[in-house]
Amino acid sequence: MPENYIFDLENYLQVFYELGLDVEFKTTTKTAINKGIIETDGKIRDFLKRNNLHDYSKQGNGDDHKILLQTYFVTENGPIETESGLYRAKTRGDPRIRVSNIKNYVNPWDSLALVTNGKTIYYLNISQEDISSSLLSGGKVYKHLKKLSESEEVIYKELLSKTYKEKVLNWISELSPVEEDFENVNELSPEEFIEKFDSKYQNKPEYEKRVVSAINRPSALSNKIKELYGHKCRICGYQGFEKKNGDRYAEVHHMVELNKKAPKTLQSWNVIVVCPTCHRKLHYGKVESEFLDPGWKINIDGDEVILGD
Repeated sequence: MPENYIFDLENYLQVFYELGLDVEFKTTTKTAINKGIIETDGKIRDFLKRNNLHDYSKQGNGDDHKILLQTYFVTENGPIETESGLYRAKTRGDPRIRVSNIKNYVNPWDSLALVTNGKTIYYLNISQEDISSSLLSGGKVYKHLKKLSESEEVIYKELLSKTYKEKVLNWISELSPVEEDFENVNELSPEEFIEKFDSKYQNKPEYEKRVVSAINRPSALSNKIKELYGHKCRICGYQGFEKKNGDRYAEVHHMVELNKKAPKTLQSWNVIVVCPTCHRKLHYGKVESEFLDPGWKINIDGDEVILGD
């Protein structure tokens, strides 16, 4: 498992939405990859069902009832055909997808995107830098999906929008909390607890990646807002650190949180450029704000700033 296991999928979700493609994400595991399978949780099963690809609830157990689907691994060099068998385990009936040659394209703990045009499944290993970069920068991977999105079988935009909006509004990819099993934790002094903790956790950390979905946030507006106002934080004035490619880093913040589902909150009036520190303050600090129409009056822990249009 790579050290930078935390994987933010928001940018990818935006790309798939803009293309009009339905997508689900799956984090692979070592056990599943060794068996050559993708474990199908509820999200994957819903994805297959709503695209009329497969309904596990109507399938019997065992290989005799297995359904074969044409599938492809999308790479920078083009799509590579493979085969996927959708089946339920013979004994317990666990729904699974057995993918031919999956070990050649996917490693344990990789983030896999499943995309479809309604008759074929396309797998994208977005943990691989060349695939990720090509998808986000409009390269060969993006262009292949663009052709796919023009297919008649692709899910209707209205249904896609509804599907995305029904996904979890907040989106987090983070380390799972350590399962604590210390008895009488509250009765231990800090020194006693630290000694017991250090003694128990002497091995390498065990990681788990979680993938949840996010509300659609059009990236084009965020980029144009940065182009208009620059990368200087509108709260503290910090210019942003220099990235590897020479650009300055900045983030954008929605003053009215999108998970409130308020009308027009995706529009430009609600977006400001901020540095990472001020962004965290806006989310977790003691903040009061007032929309000035145009602009904002923002008070963070007693410090007030007025932002004009």
